[in-house]
Amino acid sequence: MKITFLIPSLTIGGAEKAVSLLSNELSKLNNVYIVLLKREIRFSYGGKVYVIDRQDKFIGKIKAYMSYYKLLRLLRPDVEISLLTKANTINAVVPSDGKKFIWVQNFPTHYHFQTKLASLQHELKWLTIYKHVDRILATSKLLAYKLMELYKLEREKVSVLYNPININEIETLKNHPLNDIEENFFGYPTYINVGRLTWQKGQWHLIRAFKDVSKELRDSKLVIVGGGNMAKFLRSLITKLDLNNKVILYGSTLNPYKLMKRSNVFVFPSIKEGFPISLVEALACGLPTMASDCPSGPRELLAPNTSFIQQPLKEPELAQYGILMPPPDGIVRGHIQPLTNCEKMWTEWMINFGQDKNLRKYYSNISPLRANDFDVKKISENLLNIIKK
Repeated sequence: MKITFLIPSLTIGGAEKAVSLLSNELSKLNNVYIVLLKREIRFSYGGKVYVIDRQDKFIGKIKAYMSYYKLLRLLRPDVEISLLTKANTINAVVPSDGKKFIWVQNFPTHYHFQTKLASLQHELKWLTIYKHVDRILATSKLLAYKLMELYKLEREKVSVLYNPININEIETLKNHPLNDIEENFFGYPTYINVGRLTWQKGQWHLIRAFKDVSKELRDSKLVIVGGGNMAKFLRSLITKLDLNNKVILYGSTLNPYKLMKRSNVFVFPSIKEGFPISLVEALACGLPTMASDCPSGPRELLAPNTSFIQQPLKEPELAQYGILMPPPDGIVRGHIQPLTNCEKMWTEWMINFGQDKNLRKYYSNISPLRANDFDVKKISENLLNIIKK
C-alpha cells in the first residue's frame, strides 16, 4: 500500500511524533511518503521525504498547491493523510485519485485561534472543503463526538485513531544515564510535567500550586520539560515566587523518559488537549499520574470504562489508571493573586500523592498496562484497518 503523510514539519510536537512513529512502523511493509511544508526535521522517519516549501504569501501558497498536485500525480498514493490546519487545507483542496484523510489533533474550541476571523475561516473550511474528504480521523472519542456535533459530519466518515507511542524505544531511552546537571533536578518527591510551554498546557497553575506544596514538602521539586511562547512568563513567575531552587524549566528534549523514570508523580494541568501523548508516555514509564479532566483525552486514558462525555469534575477522582483532577480555569495569573479553589485542590492532592507511597506504588504498577494499548504496532494496525474500509 502507498501511504502519504502531509504535515508542516517534523519538529517537536505530538502530531509530528505520531507521523514519525507511524512512518517508521508502516514503512516495513508499505511504501510511505512524508510531504513537508518546510524542511524542518528533528524526528526520525520511515519512507521518503518530500518538501513542497509552502510560504505564507499568496504566490507561495499557490506554488505549494501545484507542487503537491504534481507530487501526487507522480506517487499515486492509495491514501493521503494530513495533520494540522495548513496541511489539512492543501489535502482537502488538491485533487487526486487516492483517499483523503484529515487527522484532527486538537480539540475544536474558539479560543484555539488568535482572532475571530481565523476562527470563522476555520469553521468555513469544515462546512465546505473538509466535508468532502473521505474520512476524518480524531485522536479521541470525545473529539470525534464534538467534531460530528459542531460540523454536522456523517458518523460513518469519522473514526478514532489515537496517537501512538513506541514502548520498546521508551524502555531503552528511560534507562539512559543522567548528566551532571540533571542529577541535581531530583528531590523527594519530584513532580514532573512534559509539554509545550503554551497557554493550553496551563503550567502557571501548576507552579502557583507548587509554591504551597514546597512549603509542606520541603525537599520536593518540580521539573517542567518543554519549550514554547510562555517560557519567559513562567521563568518570571518562578523567580517572583522564590522557587528558583525548587522548579526547573528544562527546555525541549527528545528523551524526557530518563527524567520521567526518576520522578515520583506526573502532573498534567492542561486546559484543553486533543490526545495528550506525554500522558501516555508517563504511563509507559510507570509514573503515577495526576491529570486535569480537560477536553479531551485524559479521561479516556485514565478512566476508560467511564463515559467520555462528563460534566467538569468538581472533586478529584481516583480513576482506574491515575488521578483525574478538576481542570484549571485557564486564566493567567501571576504571583500576587491568591490561589483559586482549583489550585488549592491541586496543592492538597499533590501533597497527598507525594506522601502516599502505597497509592503511588499501586498506580506505578498498573499504568504500563494501559500504555500498551497505544503501542505503535497496535495503532498502525488500526490505521490500516480504517484505510481498508
